Amino acid sequence: MSSINSLDNQPGDKIFLRYWDTLSLFVILLIITKLRFPFLEIPLERDEGAYAYMAQLLLEGVPPYTQAYSLYFPGVFIIYALTFLILGQTIFAIHFCLLVATLITIVIIFLIGKKLFDPLTGIISGATFGLLGLNPYAQGLFSHGEPFTMLFICSGVYLLLLSIDSEKKILFLWSGLFFGLGLLIKQNVFVFIGLPIVYLCWSLLKKPRLKKKFYLDAIFYFTFGYFIPLAVFFIFCLITGSLEQMFFWTFIMPTEMTPPISISRAVYQFKILTLPIIKSSPLFFGVAVIGLLSPLWDKSSRLAVLFIVIFLVFSFFTMSLVFYFRAHYFLCLFPATALLTGVGFYSMNNLIKKISLRRINPIITAVFVFIFFSYSIFDQRKFFFQTRPETVSRIIYGNNPFPESLVIANYIKEHSSPSDKIAILGSEPQILFYADRISASKHIFMYYLMGNHLHALSMQKEAMADIELTKPPILINVVIPTSWLFQKDSKSMLFHWLDGFVLKNYKLAGVVEIQGLNTTNYYWGVDTTKFVPKGENFIQIYQRKPSS
Repeated sequence: MSSINSLDNQPGDKIFLRYWDTLSLFVILLIITKLRFPFLEIPLERDEGAYAYMAQLLLEGVPPYTQAYSLYFPGVFIIYALTFLILGQTIFAIHFCLLVATLITIVIIFLIGKKLFDPLTGIISGATFGLLGLNPYAQGLFSHGEPFTMLFICSGVYLLLLSIDSEKKILFLWSGLFFGLGLLIKQNVFVFIGLPIVYLCWSLLKKPRLKKKFYLDAIFYFTFGYFIPLAVFFIFCLITGSLEQMFFWTFIMPTEMTPPISISRAVYQFKILTLPIIKSSPLFFGVAVIGLLSPLWDKSSRLAVLFIVIFLVFSFFTMSLVFYFRAHYFLCLFPATALLTGVGFYSMNNLIKKISLRRINPIITAVFVFIFFSYSIFDQRKFFFQTRPETVSRIIYGNNPFPESLVIANYIKEHSSPSDKIAILGSEPQILFYADRISASKHIFMYYLMGNHLHALSMQKEAMADIELTKPPILINVVIPTSWLFQKDSKSMLFHWLDGFVLKNYKLAGVVEIQGLNTTNYYWGVDTTKFVPKGENFIQIYQRKPSS
């Protein structure tokens, strides 16, 4: 137990001593809710848009991988769909679900820290995770798959910790089940199937008296629970006739879309994404390093730190197996990092105990913790308290058309019927979600069509055929490089086809020009003749000609 126990036992103090950690945790949850709440209306980015669109299809009875293609397992689609059933199909609902998932993860990380060390470590770890998740350079304000993945993984880790102390093999099954649910969100979670073996080897150092049969049974229970969600998913795909497409898009395409990357390139990519994250939260990562090194002078922390390092290593491979990194992948590292920050405080608190008087020890600790977290919030006060949701989107994602997608979607709603299918040439599925319209093509991401792989040309042909057959009343052409990720060796058949197809069948109805952080120009109707391209950041809205 922490030094809090050294306080005088006055009546009021007794209540505080008994519940101080619960009360502290409650305050943390309130603070994180307060900080996140203004950002719940941030316009969806394109990954969120894809998840939301797939969720809409699910609610309409359309199985995954039949009317829209995705490289991911359906876990996030299901979470979004359940959220829509409860809260409605809104931006607020999506980000409120993220808030709830974050708060639950904070509680679980608190429990892990408390289990491994003491309540103070748990409190510090939970608070650190909550604030790290607000880091704009890690895109933690958006409902990517990683926050939900780590919710399930952290739950599985906590149950693993409980399983040894209680010696209840059923807890291994529940732990495996939570890891399996994480797998349904992010395929890389399959690496965690090795965790129980490593964990049991670690526990031998803690409880060498446990019998060999217990270990074998534990691995069996964990593995059984782990594969339950995957088995249910496979059976569902088999029943709905989508098994072949699911296998292609979630197993074959991810490997072909991310070819091997050189070590030097991987290190460079990791560095340029990591440095802004660390620079915006230097105190957290600095104390985490102290926690990582604490076993050098604090023998009592060695086993627990070893476990957290093991957790960190598995989380790294969950982040990326082929050393291809994107900003929001780093969210996978935040739980273990937060725990190491908690350990850093644990080791420093032990030092304070040795050099301070008994009565002022808890005061010193409390003041230090208060200053630490207050400064972290104060340092980013402008971002937290003075930035509009639309501006946050632009700060994080640059000239991507995420705020503008709402305006485009309103135009689609006003100039088409609910049964119409809409063609979007570009990777902007959030427009489909906002407009509540079905895509004319199963390809809702143009990235896949621009990749250097064997299927690129056939995918382009499929997209072209879909649009020609559907004859959508509205066609959106996104002339923004990040919406295509066109490479020097990308197939250009789609672009040659698009020019002729649009000229023959469509007339220009609107142009959206993104000029910078706070400047977007809209041209509608006859005003489109005034538009002169000044760069590669505009969107063309076409209306089908009556005669075509």
